Amino acid sequence: LGEKCSSVSAARTMARKALQSGAALEKFREMCKSQHATVDVTQNQKALKVSTHTAELIAWKSGGISKMDTQSIGLLVASDMGGGRMKTTAQIDYGVGVIFHAKVGSTVKKGDSLATIYYNPARKPSIETLLANLQKAYQLTGGRVSSPKLIKKVI
Repeated sequence: LGEKCSSVSAARTMARKALQSGAALEKFREMCKSQHATVDVTQNQKALKVSTHTAELIAWKSGGISKMDTQSIGLLVASDMGGGRMKTTAQIDYGVGVIFHAKVGSTVKKGDSLATIYYNPARKPSIETLLANLQKAYQLTGGRVSSPKLIKKVI
């Protein structure tokens, strides 16, 4: 809680007020400015060009999501899709990414959408390879799974 609030409930109330008043958005703008962001998408959302090319990762069987290899997913987006850079000279494609529709602990049915990939068809690898690699990052079990504890230990 960073000693700002005495309880989680008080922290949630503080966060809700910051969002409703616009203070959180203003702080976000300050952070963007401090990082020399050239486009303020908080005032002009059309400035953020999201790819119009999408593909769905579909659940290949029914069951629970017991694991997601988030490191592999991050490398897929950053390296393979161009959403990040491995060298300081590399260009970033801000229009690519992944939206997750199910998380660890979710129960899905065969055919449900697990994630949507926003991709650039001009880049390699192909969307088929991207989907195959994203699927490898998921582990589906045959039955229900429990959600992991988000907070392991308070110290």
